[in-house]
Amino acid sequence: MSGSATETIADYITGASFLDLPDEVVRKAKFWLLDSLGCGFGGVQSVLGQTAIRALTEISSGNAGVLGCNEKVSVGTSAFLNAMLINALDYDDCSVAGHLSSTLVGTLLAMNKQTDVSGRHFLLSYVTGYEIGSRVAKAGWPTAERFAEVWGLGTNQTFGAVAAAAKLRELNKSQTLNALGIAGAGAPVPSGQKWGWDNRPLTWIKDAVAMPAQTGVVSATLAEAGFLGCRDILDGPQGFWRMAASDRCDFDVLTRGLGSDYFIMDASIKTWSCCWFIHPTLDIVKSIVQDNGLTHQDIAQIDVWSLTDLSEMFTAIEPEELVDAQFSLPYCVALVLLGIEPGPGWFNRDLFHDETVLSIGSRVKIHPDSTCDDIFHNEDRRISARVVVTTGSGAGFEGSAPAPRGTPMLPVSEHEITEKYLAMAVPVTGAEKARALKEFVLALETYDSVAALSELTAAH
Repeated sequence: MSGSATETIADYITGASFLDLPDEVVRKAKFWLLDSLGCGFGGVQSVLGQTAIRALTEISSGNAGVLGCNEKVSVGTSAFLNAMLINALDYDDCSVAGHLSSTLVGTLLAMNKQTDVSGRHFLLSYVTGYEIGSRVAKAGWPTAERFAEVWGLGTNQTFGAVAAAAKLRELNKSQTLNALGIAGAGAPVPSGQKWGWDNRPLTWIKDAVAMPAQTGVVSATLAEAGFLGCRDILDGPQGFWRMAASDRCDFDVLTRGLGSDYFIMDASIKTWSCCWFIHPTLDIVKSIVQDNGLTHQDIAQIDVWSLTDLSEMFTAIEPEELVDAQFSLPYCVALVLLGIEPGPGWFNRDLFHDETVLSIGSRVKIHPDSTCDDIFHNEDRRISARVVVTTGSGAGFEGSAPAPRGTPMLPVSEHEITEKYLAMAVPVTGAEKARALKEFVLALETYDSVAALSELTAAH
């Protein structure tokens, strides 16, 4: 097995040092962590989050906390719930690997009570997981033809979770190889084409971020105890990429630049609480109405040209449940035009059937654009859009976006990230604790212990 991709990755996980991390990587990791915590607090305020908490706290006991709650559960259940809460509003950061931070932060918070480490080691474990999860996802991303048949996000995120867990627990190389193999065998199937697109409401599992977090914790724990896994899980023509139903794998992506090129630097913060595919359209609509002093009463029609998937699966005007709302372009456009702030408030069920929301949504027309499809499948899944807003008087206003706001191409400020966090944290923890947690996270590398995270992330 000498020289295999799996072994090279195990070497990286065991050998990575905080001192090797560039300052910009550390800074970004702290703000991405803060954003994830805010999204988790937002998720606690959702029906999805409350349903999961109620169900799983009834069957699990332990001493691990749950983000935004006061309940105690097992470490595996904590990882599952933390990740699900962070992703609940579809407001969490995203990258070529999907919603990787939800899985990673869910994993690390769950293990925090059992594994008291320094702030530096906590951040290093997070970055290590981000790196490995991103590489596995990008290396095995399917062609456009296979994507139309099968794809998944949590499937690959499993490797981010187990890498972060192995690093946090400081597993040795042999244990790490076993942990990777165990995790690969336990990854969720790629279910992106079976979310219920033809049989709504859409599944609340959606991006499948929670199972990978639980699997990461369990896999690292088993491996540390001596349990054996496949030690070349990522390698060869029957490697994990094939198990994940892809039709190609660029093995060089798995290892090239490990320790020098950091995928987290290409990750994106979300500015709207909905699917990433919708964001460029919302950015354009907001810009057009603000720049031209328009209101929803002025608008006769909004035409959107973007990914084919939007025209085929994101057209429902009246959502049935919260995930349907997150994947409804007409609904999200309506909320932008009504000036409703993104976050938990977007998923008030009364809005799903509101006459004004439905009226605005009915004026949105979505058209497939082959150029946008080509960009998405050939440029690191970059999403673009073009929008024409036509008023009742016949005036037309056009705009385009090469990518969503929050990407490295169109970055948002650290202040905006902080304000997003506070808007969701304060209702759950109270203003004083929310600000204390913010200060703690943004100075995390200066602390010898991160044990305080357990208390700071609980409800007030």
